[in-house]
Amino acid sequence: MAMAYQHVYVASVAIGANYKQCVEAFAEAEKYDGPALLMCYAPCIEHRFFKTGLSAMSLDQRDAVECGYWPLYRFNPHLAKIGDNPFILDSKKVTGDVMKFLNRQNRYAQLVRSSPAVAEKLQGELQTYLKQRHASLKAKACELSQDVAALKDGLKQANSVAEPVLIAFGSDTGVTEQVAKKFAGLCAERGVQVRRTCDLDEVSDMEELKSAALGATMVVMCSTCGHGDFPQNAGLFWSSLSASTLAPKELDCVRFCVFGMGDRSYADSFCEAAKKIEERFVQLGATRILDMGIGDDRDEDKWETGFTAWLPKFWAAIKAPEPVDDGRPKAPLFEVKYHENAAAVTAPMVPPGAQLLTVTENRRLTPNEYERDIRHLALSLQGVDFPFDLGDAVALYPENLPQDVDEALKFLDLDGDKVISVKCIGDVSERHRRCFDQRVTIRQVLTNMIDLFGRPSRSFVTELARFANNADAQALRKLGSPAGNTAWTALVDECPSFFDIMKKYPSAKMPLEQLISVLPMIKPRIYSIASDARYSPKAVEFTIVINQWKSKATGAVKTGTCTKFIQHMPVGSKVPCAVVCGTFQFPKDDVTPMVMVGLGTGIAPIRSFMQDKLYKKSRGIKTGPMVVFYGCRHEKEELLYKEEWKMYEKEGILTALVGAFQFD
Repeated sequence: MAMAYQHVYVASVAIGANYKQCVEAFAEAEKYDGPALLMCYAPCIEHRFFKTGLSAMSLDQRDAVECGYWPLYRFNPHLAKIGDNPFILDSKKVTGDVMKFLNRQNRYAQLVRSSPAVAEKLQGELQTYLKQRHASLKAKACELSQDVAALKDGLKQANSVAEPVLIAFGSDTGVTEQVAKKFAGLCAERGVQVRRTCDLDEVSDMEELKSAALGATMVVMCSTCGHGDFPQNAGLFWSSLSASTLAPKELDCVRFCVFGMGDRSYADSFCEAAKKIEERFVQLGATRILDMGIGDDRDEDKWETGFTAWLPKFWAAIKAPEPVDDGRPKAPLFEVKYHENAAAVTAPMVPPGAQLLTVTENRRLTPNEYERDIRHLALSLQGVDFPFDLGDAVALYPENLPQDVDEALKFLDLDGDKVISVKCIGDVSERHRRCFDQRVTIRQVLTNMIDLFGRPSRSFVTELARFANNADAQALRKLGSPAGNTAWTALVDECPSFFDIMKKYPSAKMPLEQLISVLPMIKPRIYSIASDARYSPKAVEFTIVINQWKSKATGAVKTGTCTKFIQHMPVGSKVPCAVVCGTFQFPKDDVTPMVMVGLGTGIAPIRSFMQDKLYKKSRGIKTGPMVVFYGCRHEKEELLYKEEWKMYEKEGILTALVGAFQFD
């Protein structure tokens, strides 16, 4: 009823079922300028619901959501104001058993004992109602998404001669999502109707997928996490797609293609998730319109190398018309409003799902004179709710350094202290929307959002040419074309940043809204946790190597964006972090013998496992033998945490540490 007023923020949450969604809902409600209603599923022991008491509360919340008893959703009127779908259904699918949920609660058990016939009737009606309600919520989310998409597409795309497309992505760090949104923009430039751009879990129901893809080409873009695992927003999709109950011709009405993203240095699992999706679609009778494209992070132009090679094949396959390009700047995805005499902005820019953690320790583990800088980083957990499990990792969001930002502000003739509002007017990522739903300073945008000092893509050169004078524009267009391959390779050997290229062609100065539109966001880096939450409850710890290399062309030492940030991060500073669930499969009992292998900083998660064993020993829990194989370059310089390993052996929780030293 509150949603019907159209100006009330409404959310349904259950912290035990989906912590991230609950935090996001509270954050959105806090920021929303208007009334907000949050409905929380929080059973109380006084209700006498549980046979096992509050120990089963989180399990009950999870089951309540999975069976459809308590749906998770958010209705944000602010999204409607900026042309987006205001209704987000966070519990995408009913996967649980209603009876399992009901049987755990005493009130239903008592009803079964007192009136079994009535109980059976009511339980059957409840099951039917929950299915119908979930279908209604899905229809509402889908209907609003389609309405918004139709308004955005307009008549131009409606009259397109090319086949419409449905774009679905699986992304953990947000890079693949950015590629999907970029691809949607390229489709629009050619007059190709984009029916929908969504994450894969939003089309995890096979009937919904077939309906959404009917008469269109489904384009799947998916990255791979860990060792062949699916991104968090694609797990439910793969669970449905891989179900053995699906008919052999389940998807025979679907036309599709896949673009996978990964890093070939992970040879055994390179683009594994995308390959699995493509293979399964073919097994289910779907029509593949072209072979899978691959974006490799190790290529000269990173993922853009493969993406650029794949695009012409895709345009030909769907008979897309050529784009009209007059060389002028494209319409920006953002609108920037400057606020004169505005109060100073003090609120930090924190990505959705992340929390600010304070640095309590940042020390070098290797000798100062040694060529490799490996660090122990500790972030305080005091006063924050940051739960993580053994084997989890953390996404750490770096910042551009102040001195680099100052140089860029001067070059771009921008006042870093100017307060601005940024309105999203195009199809942009959720992170963009969240970070720009408050006033910010220009300095914050260049510090926290724009990857100005990251490795440039070739498409950036082409876009930069639109803002240059004739001489620079001509040089940039050639550099971005096949005729400039040799020159581009030579430039890449210099290891320049986006900003370095801008300085080479000083006439090409993009306005701020174009910088935000064209440049990628600073992506988080994922690091394995090197501590155990119960053994070291006051801090989360990491083992990080500073990523440095030499330019082939000049010999200059270069440092990665994130590790450069970490290298200069003082104690007391704050950094946005978010937990990334691990994929390590532990033995079901604590006494199973284990052999673990760690290479370099890969020893980090093994250290957390040792702390877990130490904690269990202190509680009288018996653990099995463990042998650790540790590989690094030199024993003297790189055998990290040497005294700790001796202590673990002395305590009897480590059977043996076997070193493999490459150059000793």
